[in-house]
Amino acid sequence: MNLVLGLSMTSSSVRWVLVEGTTGEGATLDRGSLPVDHDDAFDADTLLSALLAKAGDRRVHAIGLTWTGSAETTASAIWQALTDRRVENVIAVSDVEAAEALTCGIADIAGYDRVVVCVVEPGAAVVAAVTPDGVIADRVDAAALADVDGLNPDAVFVVGSGDLDAVVAALEQRIAAPVVTAADADLALARGAALASASAVSILDAEAAPKRQLSPTSKLAAVLAAAVVTFVVSLSVALGMTLSPGGEAPRMARAEAPVPEAAPAPPVKAPSPVKAAPKEPKPAAPRPTPP
Repeated sequence: MNLVLGLSMTSSSVRWVLVEGTTGEGATLDRGSLPVDHDDAFDADTLLSALLAKAGDRRVHAIGLTWTGSAETTASAIWQALTDRRVENVIAVSDVEAAEALTCGIADIAGYDRVVVCVVEPGAAVVAAVTPDGVIADRVDAAALADVDGLNPDAVFVVGSGDLDAVVAALEQRIAAPVVTAADADLALARGAALASASAVSILDAEAAPKRQLSPTSKLAAVLAAAVVTFVVSLSVALGMTLSPGGEAPRMARAEAPVPEAAPAPPVKAPSPVKAAPKEPKPAAPRPTPP
């Protein structure tokens, strides 16, 4: 049985889901979060050792990474640790790209002309919208999350690990459209990263791509559109959302989400120098895969 790992990074935590199968849609084998204290060295290698140990002898089909703009140092450390381990089939997708893909898919599946998705993370927020004029997605100030009434959305979806209740309350006071959120919305980006990476790797494998080390981020752009339907349907199920063509999104109070068990803090070791990550992490030069 193969596995897929999704990791999302914010200024305050790393969240993950480890799921069975090769599509990112399977049963959750492990999930959780680890606080990130920027006053201490973040030990990416210890975290990855713990996560990959849970895979045992099973092959990890794909690893998806997504991060907010304030988490580039953490993303760089994890990317470097994966590179040092010569891990294959790693896909990087930014929070803006993930929000845009999710919004496009929701609009398509639910039959909406206008959809807004608000991604609420500690210290970061993204608003993405589909309108008859096209698709927009950008990072915004948290105070601007409720300022979407000018987009005239048919529905607004709120996900992330930040203060969703405050955003939902503010939106419900300003707009008449349904405001949708659910339990496990805090794992939305991690689940989305798993789904997008699984779809991207499967498509590349189907095209008989040569064996490779970390997959370049640029390859994701060519396959992301084909991955959107799987990404949205599975994420919708993961978040407890019911989507059907032409159907109305239900108005849902935020369900009480089970709190993921935080992983034990890894032992601190002397940090290796890590260069600040660029806007999109770049893979190391390919290395021979050991037999």
